[in-house]
Amino acid sequence: MMVFPYPWNGLEEYLVEKSGGVLNLFSYGSLMNAYSSAVTLSEGGGMYPAIGYGFKRVFNYPMGAHAYERYGDPHAPDATAALNAIPAADASSQINGLIKAIPLSDLENLRNREVNYELHEIVCTDWDTRRRIMDRVFVLSFADGASDIFPHPTYLQVCLEGANAISENFGYMFLTSTYLFDGTTTLDHWMKKTSEYHGNQL
Repeated sequence: MMVFPYPWNGLEEYLVEKSGGVLNLFSYGSLMNAYSSAVTLSEGGGMYPAIGYGFKRVFNYPMGAHAYERYGDPHAPDATAALNAIPAADASSQINGLIKAIPLSDLENLRNREVNYELHEIVCTDWDTRRRIMDRVFVLSFADGASDIFPHPTYLQVCLEGANAISENFGYMFLTSTYLFDGTTTLDHWMKKTSEYHGNQL
């Protein structure tokens, strides 16, 4: 399975040779939200819901200044986490997302948005039919996730809106297949038990 370390040197040449000049990206967080995606990616190109295998979705990517420009400053020192997809010990581990066909002309914008994420090839099936997707698909993965940060409230809301806009079932799977930094507490459980976090209503 192919991996492109950030900043994805050689990616354009690979895509021209293997994928017709298109990056099929499995988006699992803010890029599922149409409005958030439009900030970075041009209109056009296909997109469809899918299941990705062999990765676990975790809130452990530490946001930086470039992200605060989009989502606002954190309301608490540790409310700084964005989503990450980490390789799972269990190859059958599942997360849901949207596969987006990204043209070469959008790659530089994507690089500037997804700083320090690697691109990992991922096995996917169609959300509706569960049939294997034969195209090469990649997912963003950050190797050095933090172990003591919680979801940034505005970023979390953007992700939830994106997932729920696809379908109720899709939104529910997002909640139950997303974890906090500990890798065991689901987002669904955390949100039910934590109506208020450091003074910020979720």
